[in-house]
Amino acid sequence: MADYVDKIYLAFERVLESFKLQNLKDSQREALQNLVKGQDFIALVISPLASLMQDQVRYLKSMAIKAEFIGDEQESKEAKQQLERGECQIVYGSPETFLSTTRWWAMLSKDAYKKRLCLVAVGEAHCISHW
Repeated sequence: MADYVDKIYLAFERVLESFKLQNLKDSQREALQNLVKGQDFIALVISPLASLMQDQVRYLKSMAIKAEFIGDEQESKEAKQQLERGECQIVYGSPETFLSTTRWWAMLSKDAYKKRLCLVAVGEAHCISHW
């Protein structure tokens, strides 16, 4: 239990420091706790920057977090199948990939995503022209 408390404390500290925040909202705290606990959740990260997504996925995997990216650059058949089965905790993709490819649009409609999707983050949000 002490190891879990230490991990939570460290995660909170890093998030607060990284984003220069004084505290987190309850829902942010809960999401971070679930991440540290390894709870069954899916976070969707939408970003137009393919190389950044790939770098982040590599880093997350090195930290034993199940992550993948979807898009034309994804060549791994196994990764695509894991994504479709909802086996990744963090899923990266570009807006174009999610909206223009029926395969990935359908993926988001599957039960695994309906039940476990807890977060949608948009990178480069200043580029959004229409909500």
